[in-house]
Amino acid sequence: MIKSILQKIGKKSSLFRTVLKSFNIKYESNNVIIEADQNFDTMKKITKRFFSLES
Repeated sequence: MIKSILQKIGKKSSLFRTVLKSFNIKYESNNVIIEADQNFDTMKKITKRFFSLES
């Protein structure tokens, strides 16, 4: 989710919400290793919204 705000003085700021908290990418001996940590707070919110939708 991206939320952009344009302030009266012309500054623009953006808030990004993702399901991933951080990435760690390593390259060792011709192998690419990607580690990612989940952002559990966002996952809980998304899951709660998804399952609360009425059909």
